[in-house]
Amino acid sequence: MIALAESLGLDVIAEGTETADQCRVLARLGCHVYQGYYFGKPAPAVEFARRNGASSPTAS
Repeated sequence: MIALAESLGLDVIAEGTETADQCRVLARLGCHVYQGYYFGKPAPAVEFARRNGASSPTAS
């Protein structure tokens, strides 16, 4: 999938990244953007905003 996306000029986001080992393998394969439990657990919008210094969890 990474090679196909690159051949089409698309970026790849790896979803479900849960460990540092997975990040290393993905990086070796050419993927450099990840999301998943390794980086943070799901949270309600209010908690996410608080953790990230936002004043409001809603977009204006």
